[in-house]
Amino acid sequence: MDVALEANLTILSDEIYEQLTFGSAQPTCVATLRPELRERTITISGLSKTYAMTGWRMGWTVAPAHVVKAMDNIQSQQTGCPSSIAQAALVAALTGPQDCVSAMRTEFAARCELACRLVSRLPDVTFPRPEGAFYVFFDVSAHFGRNLASQPVTDSISFCKIALEAAHVNLVPGDAFGAPGFVRMSYACARDQIERGLASLSQLLQ
Repeated sequence: MDVALEANLTILSDEIYEQLTFGSAQPTCVATLRPELRERTITISGLSKTYAMTGWRMGWTVAPAHVVKAMDNIQSQQTGCPSSIAQAALVAALTGPQDCVSAMRTEFAARCELACRLVSRLPDVTFPRPEGAFYVFFDVSAHFGRNLASQPVTDSISFCKIALEAAHVNLVPGDAFGAPGFVRMSYACARDQIERGLASLSQLLQ
């Protein structure tokens, strides 16, 4: 925050996972941390995660008025925009009963526990414990230089390719997030799928 203020920077804060935190972790709205941050923060969020409505492509921005006006100028000249059906769905999601959000957060917390327990059993793999969202981000660099399924592992990309082809497990290389050596696994699926996928990956890594 100090750097942004001292250098007169604008902050873009993606708060799409604000409702999906576990344990003692609490969501933080950057624009509310200090009064002077309100006029230099662009907050973005949407329906994709909290309401599991990724295909509806609905979201919103909270920002200073001059920024919103500039965004509106660009949007008004575009050929695509949210359909009336998607807009109605957004209103229904935000104004309707919120029990589904609490239930989903509870379920994701349980899946997180399951995924972390199983990932911790993978040989030579370490990871920071997630406190929100629905991913486990784990370090597989100890396997670089090995052959898995008769193929050389040289980096996260080759690791993910082998995992997909040999174990039928879909992982995302950490290189895409500026973290080479890591891979990202989603647990936004049924618990039996998590168990089968990590059992297959464990067998591959033996």
